[in-house]
Formats: sequence, C-alpha cells, structure tokens
Amino acid sequence: MLEVRLLGQFELRVDGVVHVLPSRPAQSLLAYLALHAGIPQRREHLAGLLWPDRSDVSARRNLRTALWHIRKALGEEKSAAGGYILSDGITTTFNRESAYWLDAAALEGVLEAGHTSPALIELVALYRGELLPGFYDDRVVLARDRLEAVFEAGIARLLGLLLAEERWSDVVAWSGRWIAFGRAPEPAFRALMAGHAGLHDLPGVARVYSRCQEALRNELGVEPSAETAALYDALIKGQSLAGLAQQILPGSPARATSRASAAGRGAEAPARRRSVRESAGRRGAAVRRTRPRLA
Repeated sequence: MLEVRLLGQFELRVDGVVHVLPSRPAQSLLAYLALHAGIPQRREHLAGLLWPDRSDVSARRNLRTALWHIRKALGEEKSAAGGYILSDGITTTFNRESAYWLDAAALEGVLEAGHTSPALIELVALYRGELLPGFYDDRVVLARDRLEAVFEAGIARLLGLLLAEERWSDVVAWSGRWIAFGRAPEPAFRALMAGHAGLHDLPGVARVYSRCQEALRNELGVEPSAETAALYDALIKGQSLAGLAQQILPGSPARATSRASAAGRGAEAPARRRSVRESAGRRGAAVRRTRPRLA
C-alpha cells in the first residue's frame, strides 16, 4: 500500500517502507496528481503548470523525467492498469482505485458530523504542518490555505468537545498545538485561557492573555477582540466556565450531555475565518488595552 504524506513534510511509504523521491519537481507533480486523484491531467497542462518559464519542448522533457523519478520511487517501471500512475500520450492520472492513503484527503474527515473527541483527535493529529512547506507556486498556496482552514475548523470542533467534557489538560495541549500552527488564532488563545482556568491556574491565564496580546500585535498590528478581553476579565474574576462556553468558542456545547450530541453541536464555523474577521475588523483602529492585574 502506498502512503503519501504532504502535511508538514513530504514523505512516501510503500508497504510501510520509506521510499525516497529526491526531486522537488517530482514531489510537486506527485502531490498535484494525488490531490486530484482520478482526474486525468493533460500533459501539456502539467508541463506548463510545473515549468511555466521553460519552452514547451523543455517542459515536456522535464515532465517525462519527473514521471520517471516517481515511477522509480513507487517501484513501477511503466504505466499499468493497476498501478498508481496511469499515463498515455495525452494525459496522466493518479489512479483513485489503487491501494493508497493520502493524509490531506484523510484530514477532510474532520468536517464530517458525528465525531467523538477521540475520533477527532486522531484526525486532527494528521495535520503535522502546512501543505508542502517550501513550495510557493500558486496551486500549492491555494491548497495549503484550504487545508489550513480545514484543520482549524476541525480543531475548533475538537476543543468544543473537550471543553464540554471538562478535559482541561487536553484543552491546554490542543489549543497550544493550534497556536503553534496558526497565525495568532484568537479562538485558540481563548480556549487555552479556559484550559488554565479549569486547572485553577490563574497565573497561567494571565500569561496566555499576554501572549495573545503580543502575537496579535506582531502578526496583525491589533489588540485582542472585545470577546477575548471580556473572557479574560471573567476568568480572572473567577467566573464559572459553565456559562462561558459560547464566549470561548461560539457554537460549542454549553455542557457535556453526551458525546454524540456534543459532536453534532461542535464548533462548525471555520474558526480561521472567524479569527481573521475579528482581527481584520480592528486593523488600523485598535484601542490599546492594558492587561488587568491579578488581585
């Protein structure tokens, strides 16, 4: 079975054994074909996509070389009906019917309804970083942004469930992971503050709010939103977390009734878009705030 990992670092495994594909154009080509599995791609389209600055003859030659590198890494000497790469003189296709697993495709499962928190943890953990880091052509950037949004929607749903289940240590761990991968995501900082509050760690709440302020200033030139500041004030004053679920992650369940119902009512809205809207609406007109002191 072929395993293709594109998130965080390119990795290729055949029957559990790592296979090296050293050519970056070949990696990019395999990634593009795998992300569009089952869709025939015209050879001139692929050549122009990967080598836009080369002549048609040179680009076609590079395409043949890249396909040779891919087949060699996969242990396929030539195109075959049951192979991973199907190719003729006109089109090249990644065989959707072949035995393969693609982390980017598996990650899409976080958008399905009805997941329990353990199932979401397994899916969200597939995101080990951005799609094909180091590749900056337009098609990769677009797919990268989309998968980042999928990850953030999934981790927001996961945190909604963990908050409802009062699994505070897990809330701290997964919100911290979101912050490590994100671009100053405010919902993640709010969840992290709530996690520390659930662990009765008010100094930790204060540290997280300070980090949030610094991250937003550095990344976006804005201050924390009114929602984030209000949540900080409430947590520092010792307000019960039970009444703050919607303030932490809008759309999250107010309390854990059952895992099934909680999963259905998790944070459905893509949190990345919400985080960007929160910050973009304040860009250039941010009011400076000072962090309230602990009593």
